[in-house]
Amino acid sequence: MNKIFMPLFLLSLFFIYLYLVIETGSSLSDGLGGWAILIFIFCILVAFVISDSHNRIRPIAILLMTGLTILATYIINKYLLSGAITNNIETIIGLNGFWTFFAVIVSAPTLFVIWHFRDVNNAQEIENQRKDINLKEFQKIAEWVSGFHFDEDKNEEDNKDKEGSKNETIDENIYDDFGKKISTFATYSKRDGAIALQVSSVYSLQPFLHGDYGEYFIIPSLNLLKQSLQMLYYHHVEKLDFYYGKECYNEKYKDIIFSIRQRACGAMGIALAQVLLAENNKYLLRRPDNLSLLYLSGIDFNLFGLRENIKEDFFYKLKNVAGIRLLAAILNEVIFIECNITKADFRHADLYKSYFYKGYYNSIYFNFANLDFTVFKSVNIKRSGFNKSNGHWTQFINCDLRENNMQETKFVQASFIKCKLSGLNFSNSELSGTYFENSNMEFVNLSKSNLCYTKFKAVNLNYANLQDADILGASFTEIEKMLKTNLVNVEHAYLKEFLNIKYISGSIIDFKDEFYKEDVDNLKSKGMVFLIGKRVEILTPHKSLELSISSQKFGIISHTYEIFSFEIDLQKTEEFNPDWTFILISKN
Repeated sequence: MNKIFMPLFLLSLFFIYLYLVIETGSSLSDGLGGWAILIFIFCILVAFVISDSHNRIRPIAILLMTGLTILATYIINKYLLSGAITNNIETIIGLNGFWTFFAVIVSAPTLFVIWHFRDVNNAQEIENQRKDINLKEFQKIAEWVSGFHFDEDKNEEDNKDKEGSKNETIDENIYDDFGKKISTFATYSKRDGAIALQVSSVYSLQPFLHGDYGEYFIIPSLNLLKQSLQMLYYHHVEKLDFYYGKECYNEKYKDIIFSIRQRACGAMGIALAQVLLAENNKYLLRRPDNLSLLYLSGIDFNLFGLRENIKEDFFYKLKNVAGIRLLAAILNEVIFIECNITKADFRHADLYKSYFYKGYYNSIYFNFANLDFTVFKSVNIKRSGFNKSNGHWTQFINCDLRENNMQETKFVQASFIKCKLSGLNFSNSELSGTYFENSNMEFVNLSKSNLCYTKFKAVNLNYANLQDADILGASFTEIEKMLKTNLVNVEHAYLKEFLNIKYISGSIIDFKDEFYKEDVDNLKSKGMVFLIGKRVEILTPHKSLELSISSQKFGIISHTYEIFSFEIDLQKTEEFNPDWTFILISKN
């Protein structure tokens, strides 16, 4: 807007001044001064118009100097020479060569315009030639980055020949064209040189990515670097995805992850990371719309050459990196603030002391990730997987974690404060010393989990499943509701922990001889059900039971539990719980 306003303003000023000079004649600064100022304003106007041209410095300087010269001539004539030029104008006109000089002055604007456009055309032609040269250079660098110069087919044939002739004698005396033995040279092989060329070509792409050779090369160079980084790990990630979910995965993934991180720490991985994330990733920020499905698997944010504050700024500035692949990445102390990382892949990533705050975190893969000392605050993580992730002293504060799968996780000394955990699956998890406070834990599955010294404070445990869990030293304080909770086969159960729970009717637990009769009677009066039976031995085929209970006294019409590894003596159970009706369905 300012580029348009200033020329229009000067143009208006020019026409107003022209009108005043014509109407008032010599009365306006004695005529000559009016025309001098008029020419000066015109020169400034033309300078502003030309300022948008490609070669703008020289024409602007010439115009301004011309205008200043005319204005200075007028000032010198009026104040220093006391109007000598004006008073002797007729004598000056009569001098030899005056009209020649006048013709030069009159034709100067036309010559200047012709010179200016010729200069612009020459500059444009030079610029086009430079673009052609840069394009050829970019194409050559792109070939080197892609590995086009590698003779892989020949190498593969050579390898096959070597494998087929292991038992044969091989002449190791290889000579160059000059008859000298190659092994005597202190140099590297042709293939090593090709690798060095490929790595150096990645660094050569940096000025193209920065826009030093024009905006035209930014997106192609960014795409080339992104795809090169993806292909660096593609086959390993493809292999990992192939084994994922299969029984052999636990045996295979360690070697694959090691290979990915080894490549990330190699020359090519370091080069690609340093160029893409150079200068605090400001070049990625130029094209945020081109960063969807960004592939940064195996990347190390502690890499030498990267700025230290990249951990704080990378995801905060990018905001939207949905679908980003950070598989096996080293992301220690990285900060994720109000960014969209929906469908991000953090499998096997190291997120030690990372910080997640607000933002969008749906359908994320944290499987096998290291979450030690990681903090999740005020985030909604839905339909995501935390299977087999590790998290010592991990904190979840004011988070919505519903509909997530946390099977076989290892959250030791972790904290879940003011969280929505209903329906969460924690089965077979290591949760010793974990702290749950002011959280909704309805329908939570904690079966076969280690809950030793776990603290449950002011939580809702209605319909929770704690079958086969170990609750040694666990505490249940300030809990108001624990209705219809499954506590069958719970190890190290201490009934006194449940006495202060106000509503506990419909909760079931297997009776043990070590229970105090007073505690049992107290809990029975509140509606807790004690099942009589025995635990099924490990070698015995596991049986699944569906137990339906109801009671008019406690207002429970019917509720069904699925029970594993426990055989119920229905007759004794009914005798021990006279206020309840039981229906038992055995399943194989």
